[in-house]
Amino acid sequence: MARLSPRQRAWRGRLETVLRVAAPALDLVVGSAERIDRAGRTAGRALSRQRASRSRVRPGGPA
Repeated sequence: MARLSPRQRAWRGRLETVLRVAAPALDLVVGSAERIDRAGRTAGRALSRQRASRSRVRPGGPA
């Protein structure tokens, strides 16, 4: 790998600093997205169960 120029090293340092500062906020975003995804999957399962139970009931028959 080629050596970095002083200018490239400076930009690399700046970028790494920004990522270090932003990391906690990014962790919160990822954690929130995971929780929302889990909640959506749970709600989706409940809806599919409701649809399945409705499809078993005949129209005009006893509920």
